[in-house]
Amino acid sequence: MKRASLILALVLLFVVVVRADEFHLKDGSTIVGVIVGYQGNSFRVKTSYGFALVDRDSIASITVSKPNPADKKAAKSSIPEKAKPAESAPSQAGAAKHDESPKQARDVKSEGANAAAPQQTSNAWTKSATQTANQQPVAPPVPRTPAPIPVREEVQGNLYINDTYGFSIYKPPDWDVIEGARAALPGAVVAMGTSDQTTYLIIGLEPSSGTLQTHVASTNERLSNMFDDYRPLAPRQTIVAGMHAVEYQFQGMANGQQWSGTVMLLSRGDSFFTIFGVASSKTDLVQIQQNVISRTIASLQFTKP
Repeated sequence: MKRASLILALVLLFVVVVRADEFHLKDGSTIVGVIVGYQGNSFRVKTSYGFALVDRDSIASITVSKPNPADKKAAKSSIPEKAKPAESAPSQAGAAKHDESPKQARDVKSEGANAAAPQQTSNAWTKSATQTANQQPVAPPVPRTPAPIPVREEVQGNLYINDTYGFSIYKPPDWDVIEGARAALPGAVVAMGTSDQTTYLIIGLEPSSGTLQTHVASTNERLSNMFDDYRPLAPRQTIVAGMHAVEYQFQGMANGQQWSGTVMLLSRGDSFFTIFGVASSKTDLVQIQQNVISRTIASLQFTKP
């Protein structure tokens, strides 16, 4: 199995929350939609024209974007407003009366102010129509994908340190930091794993919405879509880095292999941290690797308040 296989499969876990919506394929085409499931070697994507299966090997890159309320407001403000004759006529008539002398005002009143209203209305329509015709339509601004945050990180012996997000965690001697994982998983902060591609650990970060229990439930649902024959154990309350967290283990099939995994979730400030570790059951050392994953998760420490 290629390392990219499971990494791309985990897009379902780490990208759904941030609304991955543009799949740039290797043939140059683009599919816009939202990942709703994982079927075989393909992502099940909901698009404006229905559901599509996107082969993971055909994906060159994924662009993540969020709707920008300011764009809708700007687009709305760029549409010319219709003329309002009922409001324009009184306003112009009022201005005329303000500039006229008392005698002229009496003359207007004696001739009947209603006689002037059609002409004022006609002028208002003509002026408004001229302004609308001369006004060029303004296209709404194109939403820009936020530039990724430059991550300052380093490895000191068996310790991984992330200065950008303010945490450190144990890095087992036979694990490597996987280069390019953040590009494949926009919701991920770091990914590590063994060179034989049988063990992975990914730390994800996303803005908190709702309670931690809600986040646990949504994460569990995404895992059930990602793994076949998904079997989670009951979650348990634990303490990680001096903070309350929820942890549970699971088993499931992905890419034709049986995997055993551990998920730990905690809420810190306005963000949810998700640590996801899996070990392939094809290795005789799966139990040892699971113990290493548990030790790594337990070593998490925050270096910033």
